[in-house]
Amino acid sequence: MARIIRKLYASDIMFIDPLDCESTVGYHVTKRGTKVSGNIDLSDCQRKIIWYFGNDDIAKIDNAIKMLTDFKKAYVAAKKGV
Repeated sequence: MARIIRKLYASDIMFIDPLDCESTVGYHVTKRGTKVSGNIDLSDCQRKIIWYFGNDDIAKIDNAIKMLTDFKKAYVAAKKGV
């Protein structure tokens, strides 16, 4: 029986606000056989969210990017007083 090897394709993590709540965002992408998966880890003030992404979750990633982009636009506009 052949052993299926899990391969790490990419990973990174960074502090996005190290002076306030030690907020971080990180990710990793792996492949096991033909299955590609990944996680995005978000942490803030000792809370953590782990988003899981499987083979067919490109739309999920696109939706998250769109929502964060929309949030940024609204937040910047509010700070400008628009």
